[in-house]
This record gives sequence, C-alpha cells and structure tokens, in this order.
Amino acid sequence: MIYINSSKNEQIKKIKKLRQEECFYWWEGFKFFNEILKEKKTIYQLVLTEKNYNVLKDEINNIHVEKIYLVTDEVFKKISFTVTPQGIGGILKKKTYKLSEICSEKKPIFFLDGLQDPGNVGTIVRVADAFNFAGIIYRNNGVSPYHEKAVRSSVGSILRVPCYCIDDKELHKFIKTNRPLFFLEPNSDDSYNIKQVDREELRWGVFFLGKEGSGLEIKIAGAKKIYIPMKNSVDSLNVAITAGIVGFLVGELY
Repeated sequence: MIYINSSKNEQIKKIKKLRQEECFYWWEGFKFFNEILKEKKTIYQLVLTEKNYNVLKDEINNIHVEKIYLVTDEVFKKISFTVTPQGIGGILKKKTYKLSEICSEKKPIFFLDGLQDPGNVGTIVRVADAFNFAGIIYRNNGVSPYHEKAVRSSVGSILRVPCYCIDDKELHKFIKTNRPLFFLEPNSDDSYNIKQVDREELRWGVFFLGKEGSGLEIKIAGAKKIYIPMKNSVDSLNVAITAGIVGFLVGELY
C-alpha cells in the first residue's frame, strides 16, 4: 500500500500514463466498484481516499488487488475526470477477445461505426449486457467502449460484454459470414420495418449503428436496411435509444 498526498508525486504521473495505454482502462465510482466485486475481477491498481479504504476494507480484502494507492481528496480530484469524484477508482486490464469468440455464439451483435459520444457508446454496452447480446464490434473511426466516459456510462457492463475493434481486412472477411446484416436507418423506400423482419434473422443478426447526426459511413452490399416505426413525423432517435429499442425487441425473441 502506497500513501500519496501530492498530485506532483511521480506515482500519480505513472497512473495517468498507464490509463492511456492500450491494454488498460480507468474506472471510477462506487457502483462500478460493486460490479467488480460481483464479477470477482482483479484490480490492477486501486486508487482511493483513506476514508473510503476504511469503509471498504473488508470488501477489498475479498478480491485480488495488485496495488493500492491511498490518496487525499485533492489528489483524487486531480486524477479524476468527473466533476464530483467519489474518491474511488482504478485501473483494470482489458480482457482480450477474438472476433471468432464473439461470432461463435448465435446471439445478436451491435456494430458501432464512427460513434463520437462516449456516453452513447457506454449506454449501448449496457444495452448489449441487458439483452444478452454476444458482444460489440467497433471500428477505430469512433470512440472506444473503453473510453473513460464510456466505461462510466456502462455502469459496469463493460466487465461482461465482449468488445472487439475490427480492422478493414477483418471486416471484409466478417461481412462474408452467413450472419444477417442490418443497417439501422430512418424509414425509406428501400428499408424494412424491424417488426416485419424474419424473427430468426433478428435473433443472431448484426445491427449496425452509425455516427450521431450523419449515420453510417460503412457501405455493405447485401445488408438489409431496417427502421423502427415511429409516429408524429419523428423519423430518427438518439443512437443509444435506438439500440435500446432494438435490444428490447430482439431480446423478446429468446
């Protein structure tokens, strides 16, 4: 256990640097900590105030923590990315998944193409968890599900949902699989009402969600355009809300 009372401490600089590395990600808050306890995950580095440590000592002793840093409230504020930090956070190692692992399950998949809002991305991770999706595939043209704000918005679901960043070479192979491919877009002459799509296709389909505002950048021949029926001249919804509705409709098929 290491005590730190200055934001200029060399260890603080190392923590900030480590959380930017590809194989790690930063989390914060009591809710996320409780999810870690539930999943019995190993915490690579735990950073918290002495007050929080005294309250959570028993829980911390029941999981594997490689390093513990006790810091002052002021030091934690310097580390935190939130306006009102709760005084507990840390670094986890990303669990690495293979594309084949996600695709091996006959469950639906979300495919994220260029999403820019980490809050939306984290909420979609939460939706995938809630409705038992096989995982999330995303391109590197948008926000990663491991972005700090996306992790926070997932409220711990990132611990359970496999996420995989796909490159263009893998993408060409992926779209040649037999999975049904669905583009979520506004209603048009060449799109289908999601409620009228074959139920079996929906059960293990890939649902493509595009950038807020401009929609999907990716073009795939053979993908089926689908829309969510709406009323009162509304033709589009926030991408995370769209994912939630899709998750609910598809989740009902299990």
